[in-house]
Amino acid sequence: MEEQMKKMYTLYPYPNYDSKHDKYAPIPAQYSPFSFLEQISHYLYNGKKNFNNFRVLVAGCGIGGDVVSLGFLLKEYKGSNILAIDISPESLRITKERIKLYNLDNIEVREMSLLDINPKDFGYFDFIVCIGVLHHLEYPQSGLNKLRQVLKPDGGMYIMVYGEIGRTGVYQMQDLLNIVNKNTNNFANKIINFKNIYSILPSSNLLKKTENVIRDHNTGDNGIVDELLNLQDRAYTVSELYKFVKSVGMNIVEFSPMDRYKYKFSIPNIDYKNISEIEKYSINELFFGDICKHSIYISNRINTIALIDDLDNIMIYNFILK
Repeated sequence: MEEQMKKMYTLYPYPNYDSKHDKYAPIPAQYSPFSFLEQISHYLYNGKKNFNNFRVLVAGCGIGGDVVSLGFLLKEYKGSNILAIDISPESLRITKERIKLYNLDNIEVREMSLLDINPKDFGYFDFIVCIGVLHHLEYPQSGLNKLRQVLKPDGGMYIMVYGEIGRTGVYQMQDLLNIVNKNTNNFANKIINFKNIYSILPSSNLLKKTENVIRDHNTGDNGIVDELLNLQDRAYTVSELYKFVKSVGMNIVEFSPMDRYKYKFSIPNIDYKNISEIEKYSINELFFGDICKHSIYISNRINTIALIDDLDNIMIYNFILK
């Protein structure tokens, strides 16, 4: 399956890349004024992390958006470096092009699977980024465990996996496409079939109804393949996500962004005192119905978030709806 996935992402690297967005930007497009480094320090290091000699692994780097953003942020810190890996040579070609454009010399790029990462050959990392990759593995738990094995004991990760509830419309469309495409293995033909179906979709279709949060199918052929024609795809509910992370001995520190999960509302005759935190998050996931991705900070440790009563801390707070 991995070889088939490699061929797919070589033909259709994700996401779509338009070099003009980089060429006219003085800093990487994904760079945020709320520094990713400050969030890392806040959530994973009690707000006290020094980023000199900081080692980062970007596992499944795609076309390098997170790579160049982190490289740009870390270039001021002595000895910091990034290892970016991916199975798609075309994605890595684009990543290298972007690294060169921003004149970043703190990044190493390798064509390899995250399943081949090991401490003997690559050492240990302070921080691991794995966005949109684990849910495309045949055995996601094995992938997460591989990453944990190269994480320093006090390190942490930022991962994103699909949210099952919010992607209901996606999976209905995948089922439809599996039927109409049963006699073809050609991606070009499958893409044409989707476009023909999409052109006549009624407004009642769930994919149409969730286009405010799921829109890759409107970004071009590469987005259609990744979202609807992917060879390997699974998603998680909140409760499944906690079990997934716990299965490799790690802990969920925080969702990012957290607003939908921690939205506060009351249901008459419901005693919230007897409902666990995870159950409250699950209620919100079902209540909103459109959480299509779970992005989380995870750690080997507990109590890693900066405390508000420690004035030495560097803190980043997400907005929580009241």
